[in-house]
Amino acid sequence: MGNESSRFGSGFGRRTMTLAGMLVRLWRLLRLGPRLLRLHLPATGMGRRLQESLWLAVTEVNGCRWCAYVHSGMAGASGMAPEDIDLLLSAEDPAGLEMLSADEQATLAYARAWAEQDGNPPPGMRNQARDRLGADGDRDLHALLAMIDFANRCGNTLDSLLHRLGHPRRLLELRGALNDLLVGLLVALLGWPAVVAGAVMQWQARRRRRSR
Repeated sequence: MGNESSRFGSGFGRRTMTLAGMLVRLWRLLRLGPRLLRLHLPATGMGRRLQESLWLAVTEVNGCRWCAYVHSGMAGASGMAPEDIDLLLSAEDPAGLEMLSADEQATLAYARAWAEQDGNPPPGMRNQARDRLGADGDRDLHALLAMIDFANRCGNTLDSLLHRLGHPRRLLELRGALNDLLVGLLVALLGWPAVVAGAVMQWQARRRRRSR
């Protein structure tokens, strides 16, 4: 997929997104809408804890603090232990997560490799994932990974805009600054409900832990 930030200068160090890239990816995700919706259905979808584990593991690789905050809350709401959430958001190997089956841990390891290789994992690992999940499960997984990567890059581009405000030299990169401004405004406009939802779930998870 490529680090689109390299087209508009450097100095931030996380994967971001151009406005054109955002629109193209958004169109692709809209086409995947029915599949992504099906993933959240209890009877046919991926388990919620596995989904949140994938969100946190890929987010750790991409370094999006917004997605980490929101999905830490969602993971806690799904019943995930705080130490498991911390493990997924660290650079440590999460193979010891007892809440996941061996197959789910293999899927999680593949997702991290997918993110680390910017969507291009080794062919052998790609084939193993397809064999383990089946064709339909493989498409489900990659639809979810595409959505996570999109959200991560959106959050990182907003942070790139904030980073520019603290580093005036980056403001001189006019194309990059304009790109980050436009993408950042769209992200802030469309993404605030998710941040609020994450805050509510964080609060609920803390209340449950205190009441035990």
